[in-house]
Amino acid sequence: MKYIKAYKTFENISYDEMDLTGFDHKFIVGRWFRNEEEAMEYLKKTIEEYKQLKNDGFYKGSDDVTLDDYTVGKKEGDTSLKPYRLFRKPTEMESKRKEASEFIKKYGIISSPDLRYITHPLVSYFDYKHIGKLKELGVNYRFRPITEINLDPVLQRELKTKFGSVLIQQGRLKFYSLDDSFDKEYIKELKLKVEEELNKFNSKLGTDYFISKTYTKESNDTLLAKARRLLNDDDRPVDIEYDTVEFGLQRGHDEEEFLAIVPMESLEKPKMFLPL
Repeated sequence: MKYIKAYKTFENISYDEMDLTGFDHKFIVGRWFRNEEEAMEYLKKTIEEYKQLKNDGFYKGSDDVTLDDYTVGKKEGDTSLKPYRLFRKPTEMESKRKEASEFIKKYGIISSPDLRYITHPLVSYFDYKHIGKLKELGVNYRFRPITEINLDPVLQRELKTKFGSVLIQQGRLKFYSLDDSFDKEYIKELKLKVEEELNKFNSKLGTDYFISKTYTKESNDTLLAKARRLLNDDDRPVDIEYDTVEFGLQRGHDEEEFLAIVPMESLEKPKMFLPL
């Protein structure tokens, strides 16, 4: 069980989070085994064949491979006939990158508008107070003034988690999942909720987003009721309802800070400084 025990140290690092070698891709990933002994026997045999292929000039891989580079893992609760897999032991950078990925997911603001459909280039933004931890983990980052960064897509993603389908376009916040019709009180409450989220976002990144104007469109029923009153020379007020509301967004001048920008291949692979 020594291989299983060794694997426990790295059980949270998947193939996707590792810098796999040509040997890994060709011989390791996608292989499943009935038990630990079968896995290690396969590894031993494959390494011997791999070395012979290199010596004979049939394989030009430059990576050197030993039994000590690998361990055997089994996902807890897996009751299939072949639940065991081989994993290369992570490097120090891979282990740190795993920790950095978890840190970014917890404290970073991700650039992609929707994490279900990652857009590229993918970056995360950090307030200056997190710089010490980024340095400790060896994360690659650069500074940029907040005023020079278009954070609308980032804000859009944040607001989407609170208000459903939204879009920030040409300085307007548009909603696509509101009730069919609503009154002025609903709009006031919605505005207060949006302002609350804007304040939270501003506090995270040092931005200065605010609502500059409210745009509404009266519902068809309201317009029809007004027309009927007008035709009947009826001056009684109409209960006005709306079916569209948009908020104009602006950024104030109180954005003198810098943000740390971390480039990422994926959420699991933030760019790291290479060791000297």
